[in-house]
Amino acid sequence: MASSDYASESRGAVAIAVMATLSPISLIVVSLRVYARAIMLRNFGVDDACAILACLLTIADASIIATNVRNGLGSHISTLSGEQISNFLRMFYFSTVVYNLALAVIKTIFLLQYYRAIPVRQYKKTYIASVVLVTCWSLSQIFLNVFMCMPIASFWDVTIKGSCILNKSSFYVGAAGNILTDILIMVLPIPVLRSLKLGRRQKWILMSVFCLGIFTCLISLVRIKFLNIGTDITWHNVESASCYGTMVSCELETLNLLEDKIDYEALSYAWGSSEDKATIRINRTLIQVTQNLKEALTYLRHESKPRSLWIDAICINQSDVDERNSQVRLMGSIYSSASCVISWLGLKDDPIDYVQQIKKARSLIELVRSCSTEELFSHLLDSPSKEYLEEVFEDGLYSLQLVIGERKYRPPYWRRAWIIQEVSLARVWKLQSGALCISEGDIEAVMEILQDPRIKSVMKKKYQARRLRAMIGLNSFLSVSVYRSILCSPETSPLELAISSPNWATLALRTPRSRDSSPLLSLLRHSWSRLCTDPRDKVFSILAASDKKDSRSERLKIDYTRSTSRVYTDAVKEIIETSSSLEVLSYVSAADRTGSWDLPSWVPNWGMYKTPIIADRPISYDQQRAMGTSVARVSFQQSCGKEIPLASGICFGTVVALRDPLINADAERMGDEAQTANFEYLSLYHQLPPVFKELSTVRNLNTGQAANQQPEPEEEITQGEETTTQDEEDTSKRRPKKPKDK
Repeated sequence: MASSDYASESRGAVAIAVMATLSPISLIVVSLRVYARAIMLRNFGVDDACAILACLLTIADASIIATNVRNGLGSHISTLSGEQISNFLRMFYFSTVVYNLALAVIKTIFLLQYYRAIPVRQYKKTYIASVVLVTCWSLSQIFLNVFMCMPIASFWDVTIKGSCILNKSSFYVGAAGNILTDILIMVLPIPVLRSLKLGRRQKWILMSVFCLGIFTCLISLVRIKFLNIGTDITWHNVESASCYGTMVSCELETLNLLEDKIDYEALSYAWGSSEDKATIRINRTLIQVTQNLKEALTYLRHESKPRSLWIDAICINQSDVDERNSQVRLMGSIYSSASCVISWLGLKDDPIDYVQQIKKARSLIELVRSCSTEELFSHLLDSPSKEYLEEVFEDGLYSLQLVIGERKYRPPYWRRAWIIQEVSLARVWKLQSGALCISEGDIEAVMEILQDPRIKSVMKKKYQARRLRAMIGLNSFLSVSVYRSILCSPETSPLELAISSPNWATLALRTPRSRDSSPLLSLLRHSWSRLCTDPRDKVFSILAASDKKDSRSERLKIDYTRSTSRVYTDAVKEIIETSSSLEVLSYVSAADRTGSWDLPSWVPNWGMYKTPIIADRPISYDQQRAMGTSVARVSFQQSCGKEIPLASGICFGTVVALRDPLINADAERMGDEAQTANFEYLSLYHQLPPVFKELSTVRNLNTGQAANQQPEPEEEITQGEETTTQDEEDTSKRRPKKPKDK
C-alpha cells in the first residue's frame, strides 16, 4: 500500500539541480567559442552558428524538464492526480521533440567542423555524405516524435480518441540508430589523423582527443536501460529525461465463455483502501483504481506480449447495478473456467513485507525440490552446510505459514469472504507477491517432507511446535482445502474423497456437519470469520460454490437491489427446504442481533464477524436429536408484517413432573458449571405457567394418582415436634429415622 512516506517521496530537486548546474556551463563554453571564433580569429562559420542554436535548444529543454517538476516529475506517478499526469505528459512531449532537435544540431556541428578543418578533397565528399545521412536520420526521429500520436493532443489528453505508435521496438531502433551515428562521427577523422606528418607521440595525443567522443557512445548505450523503466515514469524520468516509459495500459474485450475458446487468468486480490488511489489507462481512458491493484498489474504484465486477465474492479461496472448483478452471477463460471487463479497478496502491509517472506519461502521450496527426499535428509542430518540448511528450513517454514495466513497475523487477503468462491473453484492456483509466486504443488512438496518421521531429528525441539502448526496450517490451505472438502456430499466415500483430494489430511480436516447439513450452511459458517464491504456478499460470494449441491433457486439469485435482511432470510429458507433440517436455527444468537438489519428472530446474522475459532466450531446434533430419522416439515407464512416459519412437531410423551429447583442448595459445594445450570433452571422455573409449577409438587408417581391431583393438607404437630408432609412421612418409612433433637 502507498504509505505517507511513499506519497511524499520526491526526486524533483535532483532534476532542478542538474539542469541548473549544466545549463550555465554549456552557455559559458559556447560563449567562449563564439568569442574566440568571431572576435579573436574573425573566422565565424556555419558550425559556430549551429553551436549557438544547439546551446539554446539545450537550455530550452532543460527549462522544460525543470518546469515539469511541479507537474509531478520526480514523484511517484501513483500519487498524482489525472490533471497532473496530463500536464506532465504534455510537457514531456515537448521535451522529447526539443531534445531530438538539439541532438540533430549537435551531430551536424561535428561533421561541419570536420569539413572545414580537414582540407583533403576525397574526405570532404565523405563528410558531405555523412551530413546528409545524419540529417535524414535525425529528421526521421524528429518526425516520429512529433507525430507519435494522431491527433497529437491525444498523447496527453485521454478524452481525445487517437492512435499512437508507442512500442518498445521503435524505441530500441531509435536508440540503435543514435549509437551508430555517434560511432560514425567518432571514427570519420581517424584516417586523416593517421596520415598527418607528425611525431608518433603527437599523433596519438591528437587521436586521443578526437576519441573522447567514445564517451558519447557509452552514454548512449547506458541510456538504453532507461527505455524499460517500468510504469513509474514520473519517478524514473529524473534519471533519463528522454526515456519513453509507459503507464499500465489495458484493453477491454467482450467474450463469451461458452462460445469463445479463450485462455485467460483470473485475479483474486484485496481491493485495499479506497484512499490509496492510482491511475491506469483502459482503452485510452485514465481511470482510478486502488494502489494494490495497480501494483498487481505492474508485476503481472508481460514484457513483450499481452496477458489476458479477468479483474472484477475493471471488468465490472460497480456503479451499474444491472451489470453488477449479471457479472457477479457469472463469477463462479469465470473462476472455474480460468486457466489459473492468481492470489495477489500485495507487496507490503505493516508489519509484513510479503515479497521478502515469499522469497524466504521460495528458498525452502527450492531446497525441497532440488533433490530427492533421501538426499535432502542426508544433507540435513550430516553435511558441512547442515546449520545453514536448518536455518533455511526453519525460516522458510515460518515465512510460508505467514503468507498463507496461518500465523497470529492474517494478511488482509485471507480475511476476504470472496476467496471462498475464488479459490475453491480454481483449476490451477498460485499465490503471488511481486514477481515471486508459490503454487499448490510447492506446498504439497513441503508437506511431504513435514510428514516424514525423520524431520523430528532435523528440527530443534523449540521448532517442533512450529512443525505441528505448519502441518495443520498447510493442510487447511491445501485442497484449497476446507472449502473443497465442504462441497463433498456426506455420502462421499473416503476413497472417493482421497481421489478427489490427494492430500492425506483432507479427511481429517473435512468440516464436520450433520447428515442433513447443507453445503450452503457450511460455507456460510466459514464466512463468519471473513470480511466484505457489502454484508450481502457474505451470501453472494459463496453461491457459485454451494450451487454444486444446492438447487439453483430463484430465491438465491444474486440481486443487489434486495435488502440485507431479505438476502439472509432467503438463504435460511433455502437451507431449510433443501436439507429438510432445522440445524441452521442452531446458529441464531441473541448477542448477534445488534445492527442486524431488522432480521427475523430465526435468521442468523451472517454479517456479524466472528473469530475463526468460534466460526469454525461446528454444531451437530446427530447424536442427541430426538427426531430420529424423520425430516423437518416447515412452511413459511406472513403474520403482522413478519415472516415466520411453521414446523410440524412430533409428540413423544407428556410431562408429568418437574424437579424442584435447588433454591437452598449450598453454593460453595457446587461447581461453577453446576451453579450456572441451577441458576438457569431456576430462571426458567419462575417463567413457567402455573400448571407446570403444580407438577413439581407431585411426588408419589407410583401411586397411580392423576398428574393434576393436589396433595393432601399438611398435618400440624404440636410445638417441639418435627413438621412433615405426607410425602415426607411416606419417604421416612423407607429409611431409618434419626433421633429427635431434644
